[in-house]
Amino acid sequence: MVYKFRSMYQDDARSEEIKQATAGDSRVYPFGDFLRRTSLDEIPQFINVLQGDMSVVGPRPHLDKHDELFAKIVQFYKTRNYIKPGITGLAQTKGYRGEITNPKQIEERVRYDFEYITHWSLWVDLWLILKTALQIFRPPDSAR
Repeated sequence: MVYKFRSMYQDDARSEEIKQATAGDSRVYPFGDFLRRTSLDEIPQFINVLQGDMSVVGPRPHLDKHDELFAKIVQFYKTRNYIKPGITGLAQTKGYRGEITNPKQIEERVRYDFEYITHWSLWVDLWLILKTALQIFRPPDSAR
C-alpha cells in the first residue's frame, strides 16, 4: 500500500481504479490539480519510507494492473521490482511521469529505471532529490 493525498474525486466504478489520470481529467478536483502538479500529493509516501516499504529514490511504483500491462510491453519490466520503489526516480526527473499514452513512454521510463539501478550511488540519489525539489517550483508539463 502506498500512501498519497487524495487528489481525485472517488468514483464508485471499480474500473476507474485502473484508469490512469489524464490531462484535464474530470476526476481531479481543483486543489488536487495543484497537489499533483507540485507533487505534494506524494508527501505521505514518506510514511512508506519510514516503514521501510519504499525508498526516497527508486523506480516509481505502479498499480498492479498497470504492472501486468507494462510487463507485456517491456520484456524485462518486472526486473525493476527487485529493488524498493521510490518517491522519485531518474525517469521522473527526465520527464517520464504521469500518464502512459504509448509504448515508447513506458520503454523509456523502464530504461531510465535500469540506468538508475546500474549506476546507483549516494551522489546520484542526492542529485535526483535536488532535481525533484526544483520541479516542485517549476513542474514539468507531464506533472498533470
